[in-house]
Amino acid sequence: IRRLSDIEKLNSLLSESKRAVVIGGGVLGLEAAWELKRSGLFVTVLEQGDQLMKRQLDQEAGEFLKSIILEKGIDVKFQAVTREIEGEEKVTGVRLEDGTVLPADLVVISAGVRANVSLAEDAGARSGRAVIVNEHMETTVPGIYACGDCAEYEGINYAIWPQAVEMGKAAGANAAGERISYKTVTAALTFNGMDTSLFAVGDPGKDPGRTYEVRREEDGEKKIYKAYYYEEGKLTGAILIGDTSDMGRILEEIE
Repeated sequence: IRRLSDIEKLNSLLSESKRAVVIGGGVLGLEAAWELKRSGLFVTVLEQGDQLMKRQLDQEAGEFLKSIILEKGIDVKFQAVTREIEGEEKVTGVRLEDGTVLPADLVVISAGVRANVSLAEDAGARSGRAVIVNEHMETTVPGIYACGDCAEYEGINYAIWPQAVEMGKAAGANAAGERISYKTVTAALTFNGMDTSLFAVGDPGKDPGRTYEVRREEDGEKKIYKAYYYEEGKLTGAILIGDTSDMGRILEEIE
């Protein structure tokens, strides 16, 4: 789904569809799954990994979110690798690597983005997950800059708006002859759907080389989960589900 015309096409298919499969259990996939469910379809989400939003959530938060989604009547399958989308004139099902076929009248693929690095590589620039840049947004070819969704800085290709804005400022200034450095923007994610809200920011215990102190709060009845990750007394990351009213203070503290 990239353009308004894609949404119009999707809407035109809803009335003749009963079952939908969403490939990808990230935030956009789950948002799509929720809207399809609200439109009256039976929805299955396929996730290649063993957890929802693994990059942003810890295991406990992933399980908590899964329980909320299942309660809403959306099925979630983990370690589900898609082998083939079946059908001739239109889709009839999704076949997984293990041979399972899930009947489907509609399929939405939400499997992330991949940087288009061909232009940079043709110019001699190195790439990894994306076009590799330094703190000035300069590629490995002097005088050529990259920023935003196509750029990889310190091994990370965020491909989200806040980073693209700040990278663009640095790349543009440096290409015009200035010498400024890009300051990494704290990566934050918000999700609204499944009759809940979610906010995740920073590092929720993902670095095996660091020692974290973790503080958790959970209220199963009110569907509220909170986790705070600290290193040497400093807040490094946080996850809020069900009650995100504290996100402003958390962002300030991490900064």
